[in-house]
Amino acid sequence: MIGSDPTKTQLHFGENLSNEIEVLMSKPNTFAIIDCRVYQLYADFFNKTKRFVYYFTHEGNKSLELVQQICNFLLKNNADRHSTLVAIGGGIIGDMAGFASSIYMRGINCIQVPTTLLAQVDAGIGGKTGVNTKTDSGLIKNAIGRFHFPSDVYIFPQFLQTLDTTQFLCGIGEVIKTSALDKEVFEFFTENQKKIYNKNMVALDTIVKLCANFKNNIVKKDPFETTGLRKILNFGHTVGHAIEAQKDNQLSHGKCVLQGMKLEMDMLKEHIDKDFYNSFQKLIVKALGDKNISYNSQKLLNSARKDKKNVGGKISIMCATNVGKCKEFLLTEDEFLNRLNLCQQSQ
Repeated sequence: MIGSDPTKTQLHFGENLSNEIEVLMSKPNTFAIIDCRVYQLYADFFNKTKRFVYYFTHEGNKSLELVQQICNFLLKNNADRHSTLVAIGGGIIGDMAGFASSIYMRGINCIQVPTTLLAQVDAGIGGKTGVNTKTDSGLIKNAIGRFHFPSDVYIFPQFLQTLDTTQFLCGIGEVIKTSALDKEVFEFFTENQKKIYNKNMVALDTIVKLCANFKNNIVKKDPFETTGLRKILNFGHTVGHAIEAQKDNQLSHGKCVLQGMKLEMDMLKEHIDKDFYNSFQKLIVKALGDKNISYNSQKLLNSARKDKKNVGGKISIMCATNVGKCKEFLLTEDEFLNRLNLCQQSQ
């Protein structure tokens, strides 16, 4: 199947947004799923073709029902096994369109065009697709899904100029995460924070390329998380996803990942290089602001025990211990709860 080989995914860093989107969408047998906010801003780019549909998406409707609607759209427009589905939007659109393309006609090609900072540096790359499901513990993210690698990822920095502050800071969370995992990203980000926060396009273009290439290289080496290498990308996500569930997905993913990294480092502080801990916590505080996100330790445990990364009944936490170094820690439920409670008492 086209696009099913993780080593063949090509990253394209485009400059001429209107021309390249027009060329992409003019290809025969190509269909697009577009975030409605992106469509409203860039309607002129898409209206030359009728082979698209747009949706207003959020974590609450990232569901099997919406994936069914996407498949029905493809059926209605006579898409076949040789068709290509293009996802144009943030991480939610990318996840759902990617999942739909993985199951429609038992799998068709997918192309990702991420339009948010979070999607350009993380969610749009790597072939993880899926939808959320509701449980007694809240909404569990991506519990239903599969790997389906895009043939191409087109990254246009122009999309970032129209991001609102919330969406931009959401992406900064994943940029900061990547900086902990890669020395080059860490050095560039720490030296150019002001320019990046001010949306200087040269600085933004550079940090996006650094983060995107870092993730793509990790994915090519460990596409299905079988060697453990790819798991480092989950730094901050065990606790971060649990916070998202507790807050009923009313907080952005990036903000929850930032708080997740902060808490996971506090929980495992004795294993972390002191200088790195201090410098990295400053990056998190600058992005989060002075206020910590409140949480209930027991509810975080209830969500964390359903995390896909867990091993043998123990909760898996991937935590950076120094720049470019990340280690997996397996905690019993009692250890997880006790360490969270200690963090809460020290705030």
